[in-house]
Amino acid sequence: MEELRPNEQRAKNAMLLIWIVLSINIVSLISNFLQYNLLHTVANGGFITPDEANANDSTQQIILIIYLIFFIISGVTFIQWFRRAYYNLHLKVDNLSHSEGWAAGCWFVPIISLYRPLQIMKELYNDSDFYLSKKE
Repeated sequence: MEELRPNEQRAKNAMLLIWIVLSINIVSLISNFLQYNLLHTVANGGFITPDEANANDSTQQIILIIYLIFFIISGVTFIQWFRRAYYNLHLKVDNLSHSEGWAAGCWFVPIISLYRPLQIMKELYNDSDFYLSKKE
């Protein structure tokens, strides 16, 4: 019988990256508020310099690029953890609904990606809980 593959580091990486994405969202929220104030100034007849407008645009673009990079990396890292967790569950529990490949692939198939990841996550949670309670 095959041995369980370690998944703790993947879980830590996924959680860290999700926290980073959350932090970038907070920075983006602050930047959006500052942009709103800038636009509100213009709408009320105020004047802003082209340098202020360009600086604001550059800030928004940089935040967006950083966000997209970390969002994609966090998604990939989460899917790696998800697949490994489902692989390990396959080693301990018989008759799971899907293959381990579907644990990763289902995120990329249109329509199926709307419900299959949730099905697999429920199965992962329920069967892991059942297996662990049976072991005690």
